[in-house]
Amino acid sequence: MTNAEIRFPIDGRTRKMFVDGAWVEARSGKVFETRNPATGEVIARVPRGEAADINLAVAAARRAFVGPWSRFKPFERQALLLRIADLFEKHWEEISQSDTAG
Repeated sequence: MTNAEIRFPIDGRTRKMFVDGAWVEARSGKVFETRNPATGEVIARVPRGEAADINLAVAAARRAFVGPWSRFKPFERQALLLRIADLFEKHWEEISQSDTAG
């Protein structure tokens, strides 16, 4: 798959951040618009994460790292991440459709 083949939904929907295993809004509730630089069209509205959001995300990442992930050897992490990338590429159409459907 080349970059030219990747299609993202351009629907102007408000998205969420994935933090600590859940899709969440910014704690402040603030969002900002992401625009297509060529047309000015709103692609999506995304959470405007601030210090409190960053602190929550960093704490969650730290907890995740000191769990099972840190016990994997580097080559095991690499193999797992490459497998995830392969599956993502193989199922890109399904993933993109599930995102735009709901």
